[in-house]
Amino acid sequence: YEKINISKLIAEKEKSEIIVNNISNPIIVTDNENRIVLLNETAKDLFSIEDNINNCHFLELIKNEELFEIINNNHDQKNENKINKTIVIKQRNEKMHFNVLSNKVKKDKKLGFTVTSLEDITKLKKVDEMKSDFVSTVSHEFRTPLTSMNMGLSMLLEEDIGNINSDQRQLLEAVFEDTERLNELVNDLLDLSKIESGKIQMEFDKANIKKIIESTVKPFLQQAEEKKVNLKIDEAEENINAWADPNKISWVISNLIGNALRYTPEEGNIKIGSYLQGKNVYIYVKDTGIGIPEEYREKIFEKFVRASNNDEESSGTGLGLAISKEIIEAHNGSIWVESKEDKGSKFIITLPRYRHLS
Repeated sequence: YEKINISKLIAEKEKSEIIVNNISNPIIVTDNENRIVLLNETAKDLFSIEDNINNCHFLELIKNEELFEIINNNHDQKNENKINKTIVIKQRNEKMHFNVLSNKVKKDKKLGFTVTSLEDITKLKKVDEMKSDFVSTVSHEFRTPLTSMNMGLSMLLEEDIGNINSDQRQLLEAVFEDTERLNELVNDLLDLSKIESGKIQMEFDKANIKKIIESTVKPFLQQAEEKKVNLKIDEAEENINAWADPNKISWVISNLIGNALRYTPEEGNIKIGSYLQGKNVYIYVKDTGIGIPEEYREKIFEKFVRASNNDEESSGTGLGLAISKEIIEAHNGSIWVESKEDKGSKFIITLPRYRHLS
């Protein structure tokens, strides 16, 4: 009876290994101490690893600290079971782009092991780079005529070259408003293309998150008061420091607050706060606005996607959250949203905690 059971277990184990080894994507399974439990053949080929694993620590076999940080950070995440990021791996002097999906598997409410799969998106990345280059070039070409149009319209509206009647003013103001919107779109496209191409400069330093939030919120206080929205900073520790570019993080928080104000009705509430958890700093912007439909919660971080369920609100370029996502991922952080329709949204950012190196 025991021999039959053992034979069945061995057969099932061999069947599982055959299935895993025939998966085209590299698969890595690690335990709660980051020891490698299983590698499929594609993963062994990618990282040039021999058959003998012997329960080694991840970094003993795979010399990739970025990938290790993704898997290790997944252990610290309490609310999220999955981490999805993109990394670059050099193989035979060629850069390969992979989408990394790290998934925690729990046993008795404790971390049992982590399954990490890598999807090769190198070809897609090259196509995306070509598209970004095209958008960047077109945006640059738009800038000069738009500047001339703005100057001409300003001169007409200020009556520098002659008086205009009320009907003419109304028409010119409508054209000027649309030109300004085009300018905003071009600037956002250029910012996004710079971030995607890695040409935008990040000035990383010890960043006090409480101070960044306080300075970022100030310009919005009057706007919130005029709209009769309660804008508040939650209490936070003084020494919450991240390894980040303060100006870029301030831009992201500004974008989130601006969105929250746009979609939060009168007498609504917006709260901004931060806290430490494990190796990460968490920042959140929470509102009692109209919320985001479920089908849009992943898509809103894509370019030109607006998930407003209010037809009257059509302002914005649909690029703010896409730029925010690129900035946060350039910091090795994450951004996501928790939302319910008609009950509000909570945007959450994670950044690496500042660690003093002596």
